Amino acid sequence: MGGGSPDAWCSWCYKQSTYKKLMEAHYAGFQRATFLCEACEKPTTTCRAPGCTNMARIDWAFCATHAGEIRSFSDLSATIKDPCEFVELLRRDDKNYRRLLKAGAIGAATALVVVPLGVLAAPAVGGAIGVTVLGLKGAAATSAGLAYVGLGSLATGGMGMAGGTAIISAVGSTLGGTLGGLIANLYLSEVHGFKIRKVRDGMDPALICIDGFLTEGTDKDKNWIEGLGEKYKDRAVYKVQWEAKTLRDLSMNLLVFAGKQGVRRAVMRGAKIAGKIAAKKIGFLGPVNAALVIADLARFPWWVAMYKAGKTGILIAEMISRCENRSFVLIGHSLGARAAVSALQVLGTKDIVDRRSRVIDVHLMGGAIDVAEATDWELPCAALEGKCFNYYSSHDRILRYMYRAAKLGRAKPIGTNPIATNAVTERQLISIDCSNRIKRHSDYHKNMKQILVAS
Repeated sequence: MGGGSPDAWCSWCYKQSTYKKLMEAHYAGFQRATFLCEACEKPTTTCRAPGCTNMARIDWAFCATHAGEIRSFSDLSATIKDPCEFVELLRRDDKNYRRLLKAGAIGAATALVVVPLGVLAAPAVGGAIGVTVLGLKGAAATSAGLAYVGLGSLATGGMGMAGGTAIISAVGSTLGGTLGGLIANLYLSEVHGFKIRKVRDGMDPALICIDGFLTEGTDKDKNWIEGLGEKYKDRAVYKVQWEAKTLRDLSMNLLVFAGKQGVRRAVMRGAKIAGKIAAKKIGFLGPVNAALVIADLARFPWWVAMYKAGKTGILIAEMISRCENRSFVLIGHSLGARAAVSALQVLGTKDIVDRRSRVIDVHLMGGAIDVAEATDWELPCAALEGKCFNYYSSHDRILRYMYRAAKLGRAKPIGTNPIATNAVTERQLISIDCSNRIKRHSDYHKNMKQILVAS
């Protein structure tokens, strides 16, 4: 083909492909050969990293690996033995890229790659989705793929990364594969500090613990270990770290609004935002109004934290899908419960025969997620071999008032209400009233031993 190798990786569709030489093109003063990827029909050029045979997008100097966008093409579909390996597997490594820049390898063309990687990756994600999922090629693949996951710009009616969870949620086959790895890689840059640590050795099913609010000076690892008690004494325990600053800021925000007047102000603020959305008819938002509504919500700490919890769940689901022959039990408190349900919603889309690992049970304590309709819980239950335990308390003022304010007064949280069941979910969904023990949202850890016994 005159450049690269017959099986070179493409930085548009992330597939190994063959290429057809098109023409010589000029970019930033350089003359570069252009090759058409036969998998996605996108123009590419040879990567400028010494010895690299993979193909870059025509407007890049390097392939996705040497631009620091991904660690490697093959790692996007790699499997792991331990959850702790997940972040390192997908972490971007830009050392090569920086070394080449310092060496002046691309000169004036550096302007082509010195932009936020999330922005650079968006068209590539669209192209990969268009080819892999929608079966399209060329420009149609990119535009359709971007529209499918909401990655279009506000100027074209898209909602940025806000709609990005749709693709993995809708198509279970992406989990544990190249496309799932690509999107998870992007999410790692959005969910700050995401990491999975082992805090105790033991057997499977291993416990994956997910915190909600964080307060300075509190040893949450110790709280989890002590709270698990005899029920899970021989089990391995992993801890999910995510958005520590956001969760601490939210804790401080809740302290400010702890009194009755504070709660009233928070509810009124939520009502004000809801009024703006209603006035703008959210179902028909234009790009300007959409931007204004998102800006209003972004100043509401609860809304931001809930948004990040959803993405954290996607990352957990991707991690579980990459683990070989493991079994897990998820335990989440507050927003951690929201992340756990998000993970289950995604895992529930993947056929059982295609799953590498199993999720046995999930424990949701003071969950900051909607009760919703009974049918909405069928997908999370489909991800489980065992049961979903929902622990709730009628005394939880944080959820009763603050969560509802963040949801613009339109929802009831599972942390204060039982979850409705139907014929499909009634054997798996178990709601346990803990009002006799839980008087505050923060009471779950110190009562966890007794709560888990009830399940």
